[in-house]
Amino acid sequence: MGKLIPREISLSMATKIVPYLLPQEVQRLATEARKKRYGERDYLFILLLFQTGLRISEALSLTPAKIDRFESYPVLDILGKGKKPRLVSCPESLANKLISYAYNKKIDPHDRFFPFNRVRGWQIIKESAIKAGFEKRVFPHLLRHSASIERLRQTGNPKALQHHLGHSSHDPRQDRTLSQIHEKSHPAGSLLLPFRTRREDPGMGRLLQQSSLP
Repeated sequence: MGKLIPREISLSMATKIVPYLLPQEVQRLATEARKKRYGERDYLFILLLFQTGLRISEALSLTPAKIDRFESYPVLDILGKGKKPRLVSCPESLANKLISYAYNKKIDPHDRFFPFNRVRGWQIIKESAIKAGFEKRVFPHLLRHSASIERLRQTGNPKALQHHLGHSSHDPRQDRTLSQIHEKSHPAGSLLLPFRTRREDPGMGRLLQQSSLP
């Protein structure tokens, strides 16, 4: 099993390797997106990328039927990289917003929430960033990086973050490291759903995996 990187070192490395957005900057970006013609849709798109850490392709494939619950917590049934299925945790507030949006817009269970392609997804985020006054380059994967960094800030546990992101391990002992879902109050408005490790429940860690970087 590989050695853990101390919190202060791993966080410092993460913030130096890539640019990132603070939670309040993500909220500013999403709020700007909400002012456009398809504002509610684009607002949810940005929140989804940040609060779940999904890749843009995974976010674009999301349908109402893929919102489920596991042990009373909302999860997204995602077919990820390499066609590997996994359950991705979703904040209760975001799940409720998505369900309400699907109901109001009469989106069928197997129709996509976001019926546009990757190029349009990039454009939505870029246009919103420009109107919000961002000087840094903002793009979909930056929201994924930002989610990872913010979770590391909250948990202080690189190993839990690795499991949360769905990084594969070749050590069966490490594969048994478990994650427990619970939503916390956040200074910027509960933007994230942090994970904490738990060893008592032998079935949870295998199922509740987040998407890996890249």
